[in-house]
Amino acid sequence: MGVADEIRAAREATSIFRGLFDYLRDQENQLASEGRRSVLGGLLSKEPVVGTDTIRYEGILPMLANIIEPIARGVDAPRAAAQNLIPPEDMVSEAFGTAGAALVGSGAVAGRGILEYDPNTTRVFAGKRASGLGYQGRNNIKLAEDLFAQGAKNEDVYNQTGVFRGVDGKLRYELDDKASSVMDAVPAGTTLRLDEYLNHPELFKLYPSIRGVPVKFMSQEDMGGVRGSFSPSDMSIKIAIDDPEQMRSTLLHEVQHALQNYEGFSGGSSTFNNYSQHQAETFAGNLLSSPEAKNLYYQYQSFNQQYDQVRPLYRVQYIDKLNALSKKALDGRAKPAEVTRFSDWYKYGDKIRSNLGPMPKRPGPARDNWIASAAAQLRDFNLAEMSDFDRAIYDETRRKFDTPKDVQNAIRRFERKIEKHRPGAFEYRNLTNRAKEVQDLNAFDAYMREAGEVEARNVQSRLNPNNPQGFPLNTAEYKPDQQIVSSLRAGESLADVSSAAVPDIEIFKMLTNRPNQSALFNEVARYLESRGQ
Repeated sequence: MGVADEIRAAREATSIFRGLFDYLRDQENQLASEGRRSVLGGLLSKEPVVGTDTIRYEGILPMLANIIEPIARGVDAPRAAAQNLIPPEDMVSEAFGTAGAALVGSGAVAGRGILEYDPNTTRVFAGKRASGLGYQGRNNIKLAEDLFAQGAKNEDVYNQTGVFRGVDGKLRYELDDKASSVMDAVPAGTTLRLDEYLNHPELFKLYPSIRGVPVKFMSQEDMGGVRGSFSPSDMSIKIAIDDPEQMRSTLLHEVQHALQNYEGFSGGSSTFNNYSQHQAETFAGNLLSSPEAKNLYYQYQSFNQQYDQVRPLYRVQYIDKLNALSKKALDGRAKPAEVTRFSDWYKYGDKIRSNLGPMPKRPGPARDNWIASAAAQLRDFNLAEMSDFDRAIYDETRRKFDTPKDVQNAIRRFERKIEKHRPGAFEYRNLTNRAKEVQDLNAFDAYMREAGEVEARNVQSRLNPNNPQGFPLNTAEYKPDQQIVSSLRAGESLADVSSAAVPDIEIFKMLTNRPNQSALFNEVARYLESRGQ
């Protein structure tokens, strides 16, 4: 047992809630010995395989104990902290637990317990507009909002509440898809309501309005090699006939697009008529035209202006330091290293040694005079290499700030302003680099990086129990700062743009001219893998 585990055990052993902690630990150990894990807050348990066949009812008592446990820890936390019985790595979660109890009561402090998901099931991401969210779900979102307002990090809020901010800044949480299933076989040409083909009680409880979304079943040939698509213009889904489990994965990808459309999330793209590039260009423009970007641009401009004004002062200060060293050497107080460590000694050092001869090794007047002369020559070389324009600025600065102290005070004033705006200036530079990168993407790359498409593929990826789980933004194919947040909905500016994977032949047409063939094969492989091929 590690030190942290020993501290946790000591805390539980001395707590007034010891009986509750012992009960839950025994329950967890019992399930583990049977190769099972608790789900739905302990109400059920399940073996670590895909499907619902191994679900078992465990009773209401374990679920109630799991709901009460974080409340008990929140109440116990001040006592445990005072007795040094909380390991440092637990401090953040303990703080969240206490804050949850204070902010919104027991329903919220249960935290992620009400959004606890089986890692062997698929995930779709829902939002605040879900009409069937319920009291506890609303409380959990309220807790997440309060934690964000206090400056909590996205992943920490997710670990506590199950709620997180997506790339578009909007709150999301994962639905439990463990009980979802699809019909085994549907003839091509059939159209069913979504709730006739997909069995997903939790989804339809939260979003009853999407029950009637038509699902049109088509052949692979009619779909042009695409497995599925979602059309926001008529709120319909198309699915190509194939293996039921692959169809389930594809359907949940398209359902995610339907939820994005309902919630106003970034979602849906297409390479058709270069629509994805249009989205990318619009996003790049929005990056640089938002109020936040304009404020960053002001800081960027101010940073550059202040730096342009302080540069001549740095040059004057450099010359002052060389003059001071020359005087110091003549007074017999300088050391050889003081001249050789000047930043451009490497540039002029050989020439100075050629002019003065080698520096005397013994301390004394000869070496002092050598150091003084070397500093003076270093100064003269700097002045001589200035352009006429630079020399005019130098002379004007010298007249304006005639003592080293005046120069130092002026530098400090400018540096305070520079440091104030440095973070914003660098952030704006990163923003412009990101905008340029986005503008340079071809239609396929822009499609792949659209945030809604990344999210929908993430739903499919998390279907596979062998894939990493955890914080959703960490399991997505692209990092948040590599994604494109759509300001236009698919279908708004075109008659009908289906958010669907492009046919294989179109991929090769778009990627044929790439210079890096290994990158080509990697992207094609990644794309086909996301489609289950």
